[in-house]
Amino acid sequence: YRNLLNFGHTAGHAIEKISGLKGLNHGQAVAIGMIMAIDISISLKLLKDSLKQEIISLYEKLKLPHKLDLSEGLSREKLADDVFDAMKFDKKFSASTNKFILLKGINKPVFYYNVEAKVIKDAILKNISIKI
Repeated sequence: YRNLLNFGHTAGHAIEKISGLKGLNHGQAVAIGMIMAIDISISLKLLKDSLKQEIISLYEKLKLPHKLDLSEGLSREKLADDVFDAMKFDKKFSASTNKFILLKGINKPVFYYNVEAKVIKDAILKNISIKI
């Protein structure tokens, strides 16, 4: 059961690595990672999209970030690639496999292995904010 606490941590640790913890603390990085894991869950048809909106509403009330801010001079694709590449340093990733804690519903976590790179990168891209 302890492994279930890793929900959001695979992407969260990658976000921490690329940001150097500048502007984000561990909890904030994991919060964004949880939203990315939710998007992966939605892409894999494990979860309905409406739950994401409920969670984002809760995040907004708690003043938690739910998007990764794009740094000036960096493209969305480059930032997504950087996060994805940083995930490869996570102990739950190897050259041939990856493991995520995803959701099938509220209080219904599931271990999911070998998520395709495109699904992961799409989830990262969906959660990059462009400041205007």
